[in-house]
Amino acid sequence: MTEGHFTPINGPTNTTMKNTLPFIMLCLALATASNAQSTVPERPSTNALKSASMPTAGDVLTNYVVAIGGIASWEKLKSQIAKGTYENDQMGPGSHALEVYKKAPDKWLFTIRDPDGSVFRQGFNGKVGWNESSELGDEQVALFGRLLGLRSGVDLTRFLPKMKFVGKSKVGNIEAFVIEAAIIEGNPEKLYFDANSGFLIQEDFGGASLHYEDYKEVDGVKVPFTIRQEGSPNWTVKFKEIKHNSPIEDAKFNRPKSP
Repeated sequence: MTEGHFTPINGPTNTTMKNTLPFIMLCLALATASNAQSTVPERPSTNALKSASMPTAGDVLTNYVVAIGGIASWEKLKSQIAKGTYENDQMGPGSHALEVYKKAPDKWLFTIRDPDGSVFRQGFNGKVGWNESSELGDEQVALFGRLLGLRSGVDLTRFLPKMKFVGKSKVGNIEAFVIEAAIIEGNPEKLYFDANSGFLIQEDFGGASLHYEDYKEVDGVKVPFTIRQEGSPNWTVKFKEIKHNSPIEDAKFNRPKSP
């Protein structure tokens, strides 16, 4: 498998992101969890949020952080290993084996394996972002760090100055609160949070819509086991197994040496 298999399936469409793989994980902030708040405000009641004509972005985000387990539960996690499948309508029928490794505070790696045994990897070792053929640029590292940070979901509140509540909307049959955000310059987005559960259920940016589904509790936190992109291309990630606090050597996140 070569990087070329993945260049036509980007998330954001601007040219600075054109070589990134559009694999989107649960995590919605730059991966510096050590800067997260150690406490979270009391969660507003669901009824209060639903009846409010203009809840604040802070209220909605606080509701989300509590819904996924709260800061204290996420801070207990030092690593995460997730395994599942990746399907992409531009890569033909069938699924590809997917493995994702995360380690606090900011290391990450994902691996996609074709049925023929070929492999695509992309990672960040805390200093350098890389893929099979080159190093990643600063904006690519920022994007993937935002999406792949171990505790970045609970770190989202750091970006409140760049967010605003814009109203209510429907995602299918679900009533959602909508927040506009400009976390990474040049890539505006909208975040949709289920008004009942508090979960993030959709994210729009770069001409695509990401859907986060099938939240399950693992070790006291809740994560989506299915992530879908509707756009060009359409793709789906389904996790079969997610484990926390398994030992991962730092060397795992280094770029493999060329043969």
